[in-house]
Amino acid sequence: MNKVGTEQFSPEQGKTANAWEKLDEQLPPTLEGTSFKIPYEQISARQLVTRAEFAREVGQETPAEAYVGRKVNRKFSQHPLSKEKYVVVKGNRGNSPRLLFSYSGETDQSRPEINLDALPKAKDVVLSQRTGLVELIGDKDPVRLARIENGTNVKGKEDQVFYYLDYSGEKPRVNLVSQEKAWEKPSPFDHVTSGFIAERGGESSRAILFCKAQSGKLGNDTLFFAVEYAGGRPIGAMTRRIGLRELPIFEEAVRESPTSLFRDPSLQKGVFGFSGDLEFEGVTVNFPRFFHVENATESQVPVFLVKAELPESDSTGEVLEVALDPEIDLDLSRALTSLKKSLGSYLLEVYFYGSIPRGYKRLGSDLDLLAVISDEEGVDKPVSGLKREPYLIHDALGTYTAKSALHPYRNLEVHTIRETPFRKPRNLFLAEFLRNAMDGAIKIYPSSLTRQPSQTWRRV
Repeated sequence: MNKVGTEQFSPEQGKTANAWEKLDEQLPPTLEGTSFKIPYEQISARQLVTRAEFAREVGQETPAEAYVGRKVNRKFSQHPLSKEKYVVVKGNRGNSPRLLFSYSGETDQSRPEINLDALPKAKDVVLSQRTGLVELIGDKDPVRLARIENGTNVKGKEDQVFYYLDYSGEKPRVNLVSQEKAWEKPSPFDHVTSGFIAERGGESSRAILFCKAQSGKLGNDTLFFAVEYAGGRPIGAMTRRIGLRELPIFEEAVRESPTSLFRDPSLQKGVFGFSGDLEFEGVTVNFPRFFHVENATESQVPVFLVKAELPESDSTGEVLEVALDPEIDLDLSRALTSLKKSLGSYLLEVYFYGSIPRGYKRLGSDLDLLAVISDEEGVDKPVSGLKREPYLIHDALGTYTAKSALHPYRNLEVHTIRETPFRKPRNLFLAEFLRNAMDGAIKIYPSSLTRQPSQTWRRV
């Protein structure tokens, strides 16, 4: 690398403090879209679940609709990488933030450190979660809000912010913040995002600027570029090629432990020669030669793509019916092919719904599809490549399951429903299911790939 020039940099510590204080003030008092008041104090899991269970959003809805209510989902989960235990709280429709309450006690003391250089293999990632009021209501273990996640991570529309909280003072404050945004014109790549991770520390505050670039010409692998700054000066850089199979695990590791990207504090005294450009596999990304953490917390990410020499042809070699997110396109395409082959002209529409299109894709997020079929066809007809489950949900929805073709920790679930009950649900339970499912759903057949507006299904 070229040597750093003779420019001088003067950090403005007062502005840095104000930037963090502004973040503290932005912490939301309630969960967006609901009446659930966020408990920033330590609270028992039982109290937390009880508050969430009875939270309702009335707003402008009619009394009949308010009876169903917008409840708050709550789930107990153990992180597959760090093994830390969480209670997750989120509104069950729309893109409201996720609140992660971490258990205190022995779990925190024994959690393993996440090593980005030695991530587990996909087959070794084990997911463990429980849902339901019965399993959580008796839990008296104390939990504390660990972080707030807000935004969407649907490929090409990423706009995510993560707030990690610190409780060492009189009241909680933001200790670390991470933000990632998609580039509007990522050419010659298919998807490019850039962002920052900033850690609060007064004069020793640190920030990392990063860029992720993904292309089908690289087999949908992602090129990762990052530069760390301390005291405004660059002190370290990272470049890495992340395979499509490894990408969800890498991203989950950074979400769970963003400080794993930072260097050892003992190494921060030296400043390496840095011209501003990082070059890796024919791609050059430009980073600022000096960057203060205040600029990160103000969401200014001065990262630019300088050069990209990609292969001439697409190396994937497989034509897919769905092009939404490289990580899930193969599964969606194969499921759609199976439905079309088995149902033929009886297949009318297919919707992709659930946490992923709403922008909450995680390591173990299921792929949920709703297939609308003609009234002349049965909802439990065998579908090639999918396992038929021997029951109907709400007496109207056929259920099929399969494992992801790429990720063994991810399931594919397909529901089939006839056109008439889809348009006019026969009972309140089915209407509520459809209202939740179609909120933020994406229509993948016929292949318009359009996001569906929220609809209201009423009892008939």
